Amino acid sequence: MRAEGNMGQRGNKLVLNGKYRGIGSDHNLIGLAQKVGFHPTRLEADVLKRLSKFSRFAGRYPISMTPEEMAPYAIPRVGKIDVGFFSKRDFRIAQSVLNKVICLISGKKRRVIPAPR
Repeated sequence: MRAEGNMGQRGNKLVLNGKYRGIGSDHNLIGLAQKVGFHPTRLEADVLKRLSKFSRFAGRYPISMTPEEMAPYAIPRVGKIDVGFFSKRDFRIAQSVLNKVICLISGKKRRVIPAPR
């Protein structure tokens, strides 16, 4: 795992004796990102929080663990939104966070890939 190198430098091991150990709550994306040294902005944290909730009940379990996790959330000037709704903007933010975390873990700088001609 690429994360193992960066985590290993801090004395943490994701893999020990060939087995994944994890680094805390695997569904808490904000916590996982912080464990590798990434500190999300308020907007990034909002997307990660909603994605964490969604991954917990939609990714593995048929329903959420509590009714509160299924409650719609309010967006200013929009109103209440279903917990599973992700806008194009949300997906772009999630992709940006993923790229930032991968770069942080790998130690490689981000670079812009030119658009095809």
